[in-house]
Amino acid sequence: ATIALRQKLLAVSTGFNRARATCFADPAACASTFDSTVGVHLTGTALTQVRTNLDAEAAQGIRTRGIDPGTLYYQGLQLFKEDPVDAALSLCAVDKAVRYVPAVGAEPEKIVDGAAVSYFVVYRIQAGTDGTLRIGDIANTEFVTLEGEYGQCDQYAH
Repeated sequence: ATIALRQKLLAVSTGFNRARATCFADPAACASTFDSTVGVHLTGTALTQVRTNLDAEAAQGIRTRGIDPGTLYYQGLQLFKEDPVDAALSLCAVDKAVRYVPAVGAEPEKIVDGAAVSYFVVYRIQAGTDGTLRIGDIANTEFVTLEGEYGQCDQYAH
């Protein structure tokens, strides 16, 4: 794959991860703007999967703070077809975000998940009929407890 194509694919993943970070900070508030914020980066299974996840977080009152979209490190690219684009982008993720239910009245904040982990994520990115590149499928490996700053992503983070 050309460097230009790799840069385009990375831009799709970066755009999605920035929008996702903003959206999951307050899923209830994001639900109404999902299609024009996070949804524009997704199609197919990925769109359904992320929307379902967001709706579940919103229903439970869960918010996420500390999502850093900059802690995804390029690991590899597999190009299945160049025109129209069909590729799999593999990234190593370091996740130090905290999922929580905010304090309400006398009820203190409740941490739902504060684990710091690393894992690999694969985005299947394809060009739609309009030529726009979107993530159609998202798969990831098991989460590994973070040891050090980057955990299993250390080799990609430098």
